[in-house]
Amino acid sequence: MTVTEEQQSNKTRILKLTQQRFIANGTVDDENLQWKIPITIFRKSNPTSIVKKVLMDEREKTITLENVSEDDWIKLNYNSIGLYRVKYQSKTLAHLNEPIANKILNPQDRLMIQDDVAALCNAGHQSFVDYLKLLLSYKEEDNFTVWKSIGKNKIK
Repeated sequence: MTVTEEQQSNKTRILKLTQQRFIANGTVDDENLQWKIPITIFRKSNPTSIVKKVLMDEREKTITLENVSEDDWIKLNYNSIGLYRVKYQSKTLAHLNEPIANKILNPQDRLMIQDDVAALCNAGHQSFVDYLKLLLSYKEEDNFTVWKSIGKNKIK
């Protein structure tokens, strides 16, 4: 799931979601398979509850979020229970540094953000610079499972 954002001047954020089958070795999906994916979104102003739920039942979907300031972070896949990878733009990913470093996000979400970025890097879909910058927000991480995941992610 690729997420691109556009911040409107009136505290409205437009998210454009695009689904594409993820293949770990980076090969292209020639079959153009699509799934029905339940999308959950949460954000800085209310990090413990879902602010938007949608069913991704097409290749692309546009979602409008109201009352979202420019410095407000958003994250898809609340509690990381959906079986899909999320690719954020570099700017969106950078906004997630604060809730990771301050442990505002739960361990499952902290684990999956870095796991998704590592997998996307290894498949050639995201910049390794994004991953290295993201890792800086884990320097005070105290959850064993999160560290175990970071340790197993070999960047190729």
